[in-house]
Amino acid sequence: MRGSIYRACTCRDDSGKVIGTGCPRMASTRHGAWGFVVRIASTSGRRQLRRSGFTRRTEAEAALTLVHRLIEVADGDPTGADRIGDLIFAATRNGGALPSFDEVRRRYSRGQVLVDTTTVADWLATWLADKARSDTRPGTVRGYAQHVRDYLSPHHGDLRLAHLRPSHVSDMLAAIRPDRRHSAATVQRVRATLRSALADAVRHELVTFNAAAHASVPTAPRPEVRPLEPEQIGHLLDVAGTDRMGALIELAVLTGLRRGELLGLRWSDVDLERSVVHVRQQVTQDVANLEPCASCGRAHRGLRFSLPKTRSSEARVDLDARAVGALMAHRLQQDLERTGWGAEYADHGLVFAREDGDPYDRPW
Repeated sequence: MRGSIYRACTCRDDSGKVIGTGCPRMASTRHGAWGFVVRIASTSGRRQLRRSGFTRRTEAEAALTLVHRLIEVADGDPTGADRIGDLIFAATRNGGALPSFDEVRRRYSRGQVLVDTTTVADWLATWLADKARSDTRPGTVRGYAQHVRDYLSPHHGDLRLAHLRPSHVSDMLAAIRPDRRHSAATVQRVRATLRSALADAVRHELVTFNAAAHASVPTAPRPEVRPLEPEQIGHLLDVAGTDRMGALIELAVLTGLRRGELLGLRWSDVDLERSVVHVRQQVTQDVANLEPCASCGRAHRGLRFSLPKTRSSEARVDLDARAVGALMAHRLQQDLERTGWGAEYADHGLVFAREDGDPYDRPW
């Protein structure tokens, strides 16, 4: 495998045929371009590699030398040389650059795949499956899956993962934004999903950089929050007082607790004498949950009990007199329901539960 250096041009004769090295203008050193041709091994046999377009002879010589150095990484192993040859042909297809010597040496020494045909869709599917098996919250995984299904895979799913560039990501985000159904915040979240997936791809050494981290994205202005006026709050609480779950609404308004935190609240976490509650668990949606419940032994499809969303959520929340009164009345009502159900009452110790004691995934 020696190879040769040549200089040629793209001039054509009267019939339209490329003249090449026979062009009379080649007498001028400024005419034409330099290139090299060499035959290298691959898994499909020895093939000719031709590269041209170099301004100087030294550039063509340096490129040919790099090809020799890349093959030498295999250190005489024919199988390894074939794999590196495949990589060179794959990298230079459609005018691409020769692969980095240091990168090829690193990946070859570790026994990694040199020509990776993994597509963006392939990796996203693998990444989602890993997330589902991890301790990532089910709701978060559902959000990831929706972004992959509706945005990421349709736009660039067929693209090789190694070929994904910031421009691809920017184009995708720009295509989403003009649709009036999508806010700038949605675009930001889609980009965050891809950025997380690519960060794991970098850690697995499937790619060398995170394309989503360098993509341009539209800014997401913070939406204006319009809190209820005192009169509106009073009307809401008056109406809620007639509902079976009125105490939940009052506690939500008066404490600001999240829905999942309210549905996971247990009487053991409530101290009515000291007018305080402690948030120690929450209810999250999980349609695939098959784990037996610690209280009743049954699996609650659609939900699970979990720790609060953040450490700051695990907090002491003070109650005012109205909230304490609402909880006391609610407890009396719940005691009546427990008596009515008798032995069939599934006591989970929850403050807000169904009439039979089972937890809610959502109260309305």
